[in-house]
Amino acid sequence: MDFKFCNNDNTITLPRDRVLSKLPAASPIELKVLIYAAAAASDGIFTEADIQALSGLDLTEIIIALQFWRGAEVITISDGTPSTNVTAANTPTVAPTPAKALQKDGSYTYTGEEIAKLFEENDELKLLIDECQKLAGKMFNPHETNKIVYIYDTLGLSCEYVLSVYNYCKNNGHTAVHYVEKTIFNLYNENVDTDEKLRGYLKRKEELDSLAGKIRRLMGLGNRALTKKEEGIISKWQTVYSTPFELIEYAYELMINSGAKPNLAYMEKIIANWFKSGITTVEQAAEDNIRYKESKQNEKSDSKASFDNDEFFEAALKRSYDNIGKEPNSN
Repeated sequence: MDFKFCNNDNTITLPRDRVLSKLPAASPIELKVLIYAAAAASDGIFTEADIQALSGLDLTEIIIALQFWRGAEVITISDGTPSTNVTAANTPTVAPTPAKALQKDGSYTYTGEEIAKLFEENDELKLLIDECQKLAGKMFNPHETNKIVYIYDTLGLSCEYVLSVYNYCKNNGHTAVHYVEKTIFNLYNENVDTDEKLRGYLKRKEELDSLAGKIRRLMGLGNRALTKKEEGIISKWQTVYSTPFELIEYAYELMINSGAKPNLAYMEKIIANWFKSGITTVEQAAEDNIRYKESKQNEKSDSKASFDNDEFFEAALKRSYDNIGKEPNSN
């Protein structure tokens, strides 16, 4: 039985021979990324963001899969020149010095000889591995060494960058290379890809972590992990509202005095109202609270006066009806 493609839509073209040669080694995610890349390409050019927008896949998975196809010389870094469609009859261009591909077992394809050569040519790289091993508190196996070499050699990140991220991860209780690798990929995908950008990111993170620690102690949260919602609230106070900690303490005091249990969402309502009203100090918040209480008291007094008047008129009306029902006394 013969089949044919239903080419009623845009046609996807791929370099046949090179794709076929790598199909047995490609993982399902790598195949998905290749198809999505071809579908997302405009004049043969695409980005990781284009693929994610079309597929919804994780950016880290996308970037690793693209490295596989770069290593297979199926794709290469664009110089901005539109590509001609690649068909089975075309001979694909050879990619310049392809990045190492990720193998099926999750290890990178640097051989022992290649790593030894890189160490021989680059003292900085060997120093980087040594310092990372000190932070990890262990000697790396070949798989772990491959990961660090790959990050340095392929992403072009400095030793200072890698060590700063590793040290940050260690301070947060994570020394495994795969955790550091994932953190670096996430930062890289968020465009935190230079030493200067990383320093700014870590400074903001340190400030946020410091505020979170103060709030933990204030609310007696202990060492339990914050929920995503709680992290989002604290981040908003830090980055959107620029709320002083003294004002957060006052919001907590108002919450407890109202009889409510400690709850960040409850405090967020208070602080959000202050932000909308332009309140930035405890003094302003205290004055606002007095005005609020007075308005509530006035509302209560008005309500009581209205209720008293209603009672008076109802009583008067009842007396009138009672009098109408009575006949005059006869002598």
